[in-house]
Amino acid sequence: MEHLDPRVITQADWVTLKNLVWFLWLLVFCNVAFGACMLVGHGVIPSLVTTAHITQRFQRFRPLLYIFGILALSAALFVITTWASTLGVIYDIYPKRLI
Repeated sequence: MEHLDPRVITQADWVTLKNLVWFLWLLVFCNVAFGACMLVGHGVIPSLVTTAHITQRFQRFRPLLYIFGILALSAALFVITTWASTLGVIYDIYPKRLI
């Protein structure tokens, strides 16, 4: 394997790299929020209402959970596209691609 010779990382590159890591953490949060909303809204609440562990009034929260889950999913899609568009800074630092 030939030697990779990176260029000097500037202050702007460090800011972009920080944003890449921040976007990854935001993506994890959005995915966990989407999964939790769908799990509670589609699985837990109907099951607990059916077994009478909670009252029928909790069924009103299901549409809110679905809306929040869809918002979290759309935020995750936005974050992944933004992350992919700023990924070019890696190829600016390392001009030779490994693959």
